Amino acid sequence: MVFGDSAIALAEPRVDTEHRPVYAISAYLIDPAADPVLRRPTAGTGIRLAEARAPTRV
Repeated sequence: MVFGDSAIALAEPRVDTEHRPVYAISAYLIDPAADPVLRRPTAGTGIRLAEARAPTRV
């Protein structure tokens, strides 16, 4: 897990079809409009995450 000021990335270990260890990586952008988390969040509160998209070329 990598946690920064504006995003979080998670690497989940998996095994591919040839039985080699690989990682599935998920990245999420932190919504700057969300309230800061000063406590353990409960359902529906805290940090809101939006799934990150790969940058597109123009």
